[in-house]
Amino acid sequence: MLIVLSCLCFIAATCIGLVASVVVAFPDLSFPGASFAKLRPLHTFLSFSGILSGMIALLNAIIVSGKSQVNKSIHNSGIQFGLLFLFVLAGTVSLALGYGSGREYFSWPPILSVFLISTTVITAYKLFAHSTELSKRSPEGFWLIGAGILLVVSGLIESHFWVLPTIANNAIKDLAIQWHGLDTFIAGNSAVLYGCAIYMVQKQPKAQRSSLLFTIAALGLLLSFGHHHYASGQPLLFKILAFCASMLATVSLVRRTKLLIEERRNKNTFLEPTAPLFNAVEIWTLVSIISGVLFAIPQVNIYVHGTYAIVIHSMGSMIGINLMIILAGGFKFSPDKGAQSANVILLGTRLINYSLAAMWLILGAGGLAKGIFRIDTDYLVFQPKIQSFLVFFPIIGLCLLVGIGLMCMQLIQLYRPNKKEMVKSYYLSTE
Repeated sequence: MLIVLSCLCFIAATCIGLVASVVVAFPDLSFPGASFAKLRPLHTFLSFSGILSGMIALLNAIIVSGKSQVNKSIHNSGIQFGLLFLFVLAGTVSLALGYGSGREYFSWPPILSVFLISTTVITAYKLFAHSTELSKRSPEGFWLIGAGILLVVSGLIESHFWVLPTIANNAIKDLAIQWHGLDTFIAGNSAVLYGCAIYMVQKQPKAQRSSLLFTIAALGLLLSFGHHHYASGQPLLFKILAFCASMLATVSLVRRTKLLIEERRNKNTFLEPTAPLFNAVEIWTLVSIISGVLFAIPQVNIYVHGTYAIVIHSMGSMIGINLMIILAGGFKFSPDKGAQSANVILLGTRLINYSLAAMWLILGAGGLAKGIFRIDTDYLVFQPKIQSFLVFFPIIGLCLLVGIGLMCMQLIQLYRPNKKEMVKSYYLSTE
């Protein structure tokens, strides 16, 4: 049910994104009831909801997959699904009616976060309740998902500090905490999903990596938030720490590049139907790291900050990495592997890859052009030039929708509830 909810959120988010791309590409046309101010919060909300639902589904599946005898307390994810479903339903209705927080990414009414934080806390409890067994199966994987789920919970809580008057009334504090909370939340999601991927692809447990690498990772996760807004009035120390922490990602870039070259040289690729998805994750991880390091350089950041280049950096990471891992996990843990279509997975992955590559070309070029023109040119002069980059945006969005829709619809078919099996499972769990 969590996988189905995740797929529905992804499909809905992509549909809304497609409509939004039309609105952005053709601003002179009239779209009653479909203003970008309404579409964007819904798009980001459903995207986050899809990733969270998929993340929790994979964690539950990984816990269950290592048990020879599954008891009811382990197998039952009904409470998690119920809380997350209420959050998605209430958030979607509220934002569609125009009621939200007004925040850039945590756009839903803050009261609804009670459901979201509760389900992530329950997930963390279930995860650490099986820490011994999970750590034996993959020390590195457990470190990632354990640290990641704690970051998700803490990031969610911190992102709501703005409701306190002492934060809300201080713009600089509000901005710094907003980005630190968001960075912590997204980093936690990424860490959990990378950990899940390790459990999915590793045949034998691997030893923990050196403490130096984990220290570098921790510094990058906790201190890089300041690179989002160098131009703000935050303390200079935060900016220096953010730059240094962001540049530490070059260590990961070098390491992952070497591994990718070695794998391609040895042709050490996956032979199962989900191979295209995992290969895509490797490629888009490199793209994300390269662009993240580049955009964190102050002399580059001044041109790309607040432009479409940052938008595609975020979209490329969420779609090319997080979504791909969730889809791969959905297929890997599906109850009917014989019904999987390798052709659908390959076609869907290619459509997503080509669409993201085209988006990088269009939005990256448009963002860089805006950054250069806005230095000494008026908005009314350069915006029509930037608009020409976006004409093909809806076509690319349609291809992206087809790619995501193909795989999500197949997953929904694979996880379609079977009433007989549900009754049988219920009775077995209560005996």
